[in-house]
Amino acid sequence: MNGGAGGNGSVTISNVAPELNYEEKEIILQPNETYQIDINKLNLVNKNALQEYDTYGNINYEILNSEIAEVSDIGVITAKTEGYTKLKITDTSHNLETYIYVKIVKGAVPQIVTGKNFTVALKTNGTVWTYGKGDLGELGTGKNDDANKPQKVESLSDIMQIAAGYSHVIALSKTGEIYTFGLNANGQLGNGEADNSNIPIKVEGLKNIVKVEAYKNMSMALDKDGKIYIWGEGYTSFPMKLVTNRRFADISGDMLLSTEGFIYNIKDIENRVNGLTQIAKISKGTDHTIALSVHGYAYTFGTGSGNGEMAGGNNPVTNHIAKDVYEISAGEYTTFVKLGNGEVLRAGDNTNGKIGLGSTANTVTLTKIDIGEEIEIISRGLSTHTGVVGTTGTVYMTGTNGKGELGNGQNTGITAYTKIGENELEVEKDTYYMDIGENTEIKCVLNNAFNLKIDGADEEKTNFTYKIEDTSKFSLKDTNVITALDYGQTKLTITHKVTGITKEVILKVTKKMNDIIQGIRDSNLSDGQYEILINDEIYNVELYNYYDNVIYAKDTGTVTFGNDTPDETMLVVKFHKDLTVEEGVTLTAKTRKKGMYICVLGDLVNEGEITMTKKRSRC
Repeated sequence: MNGGAGGNGSVTISNVAPELNYEEKEIILQPNETYQIDINKLNLVNKNALQEYDTYGNINYEILNSEIAEVSDIGVITAKTEGYTKLKITDTSHNLETYIYVKIVKGAVPQIVTGKNFTVALKTNGTVWTYGKGDLGELGTGKNDDANKPQKVESLSDIMQIAAGYSHVIALSKTGEIYTFGLNANGQLGNGEADNSNIPIKVEGLKNIVKVEAYKNMSMALDKDGKIYIWGEGYTSFPMKLVTNRRFADISGDMLLSTEGFIYNIKDIENRVNGLTQIAKISKGTDHTIALSVHGYAYTFGTGSGNGEMAGGNNPVTNHIAKDVYEISAGEYTTFVKLGNGEVLRAGDNTNGKIGLGSTANTVTLTKIDIGEEIEIISRGLSTHTGVVGTTGTVYMTGTNGKGELGNGQNTGITAYTKIGENELEVEKDTYYMDIGENTEIKCVLNNAFNLKIDGADEEKTNFTYKIEDTSKFSLKDTNVITALDYGQTKLTITHKVTGITKEVILKVTKKMNDIIQGIRDSNLSDGQYEILINDEIYNVELYNYYDNVIYAKDTGTVTFGNDTPDETMLVVKFHKDLTVEEGVTLTAKTRKKGMYICVLGDLVNEGEITMTKKRSRC
């Protein structure tokens, strides 16, 4: 080109290459499950300029962490073990690349979502649990009561995803059905009515749904074809399809992510957010949004409250906050990111300790969360409390707790992430009663009061050790089978090998009888104290034996038996031969007992008085 009046000049016009794009942004698999990359979903996206070519060239596949999954030359991903990684797709002909997030889980992906003073959790077994404020039905249990401990929503099963708005909940089943409960003043339950519901109700008219979203008083659903359905505040009380030719891969709040990797606001689906391309995930907070690119860069934009949530204004490209990010979560003026090394960082509003800094001071710096184990899940929702889930499935909560929304059985807020639900070792009985020679298998289970991955817990007997304090009373065989050796009692200590948690139980060798008198008559027990088990009821017996003929002559007076302690002992005096009680002789217990039996195996001549006894001439 010829320059103007200032002399010669030139302008260079560059063709900007398009971006390689795969329409699905995240693939979730079970261990050993496979997924074939669909070449029809791989395309080139013109991000803003002239496109040099129309089709991709030779494609290469690479899994970044081969311990988690592997991929074949033709793009078949095989899941190996639980964890997360990425699949890198490269167009080697044009030097273009993109990434797909890959997550391997057993069962459903566990979740924690929070609303206004309540919490909803999804376990890997597909059950839904709620705790906190319940006056609007937001706990879904059929009651309108608050609950400060997790309780199961009994009518829901096989759920794969949950979402929570201000005061309502959406649950998506594995078969694509949607259930809602809670506040319905704005039609957010999607049943065409305005009455609240404290039990889940099915939303009719939707099928092939793959994701649901609850935001403030609004609800949304995304189907497998990329279509959006919306209902609630600002819309109708029935799901209605968003009219657009675009197809979407993700929804969060009022923000939409197209299959091309562009972000749109639901109220302006013709104009995408400037500067952001190749986006894989989005998360909408109260007034700001986090965007995660396929390359692992996290960006924020929006207004926020000014409390450090990194809203960043409306120029997201300049507000690049982190790299090597795998998960994002925006809350009520809060920002959370999970890095590839497993660390979870947070920043923003910390009123009432809701981001767990151990204080109530806000922070503008992304700060690591340390709970003593790697964090797998970050909570989602607009609330004054938050939660995280460790790789063990243990839940940790922080923030306000006036309605029990932390689920720790209390109603007092805390400012640091604290585990809810303690591991407990449970045994069938606290005391085992056995007779000599009898064998019993001790069965125990390690339970957790609330764990998103363990349901019931560890029952494998080889994971426990057993130690008998007095081996003269009991012996141990076959790991957890005990044998009674001699009358008396001792202590058994059970230890769970993995956690180190212990529990003590009492072992008692006890004479089992159908009747005390008949049992004493038929048995040959030495003097002493015994616990006799009769029809599952314990009787304490103090036994005295006389092996020769006994004569209590005239003027002997009172003959006393037993110890000096008044108690609930049943006193039994056993005469193995003849007993003669002459006139003027009284037989009685030394102190007050529960009762006294005189058992005579030979002949009984009774001319005297026997007190505290059930009248039997002979046993």
